[in-house]
Amino acid sequence: GGGQLLELCVEQNPVDEAADVRVVCRLRPLNAVVPRRLLDRMWSFAVEPVLGRRSLRDVELAAQLRLMHLRESTRDQVRSALDSRGTLSLALDVAAPNIVVPQDAADTRAPVLVLVLGAVRARSSPPPPAI
Repeated sequence: GGGQLLELCVEQNPVDEAADVRVVCRLRPLNAVVPRRLLDRMWSFAVEPVLGRRSLRDVELAAQLRLMHLRESTRDQVRSALDSRGTLSLALDVAAPNIVVPQDAADTRAPVLVLVLGAVRARSSPPPPAI
């Protein structure tokens, strides 16, 4: 849709497609302005205690292992669902938020850090024709 933030549609037995289920999910990026003072306070509350007990490399490795496990688990769950429940048509377009961090929120000419965190896009291919 036009200016919608989120669009989610799940349709069983779509008439215009050779699939049992069609899933369409679109999430536009949300622009979030976060004051630097808040980020500093969040860092000192949540990150500094962890870094005090572990090195940054340990935290990075733990995050990479968790992400790898999540990918494998998701892949296995999707395969299982597809194997047992027929054909799935998938259109996924999910944008992460854009984070804007002004150095000084009161000064309109102060430097601003903008983090564009990207998006995930996936689309299924139609199944090959039966022979």
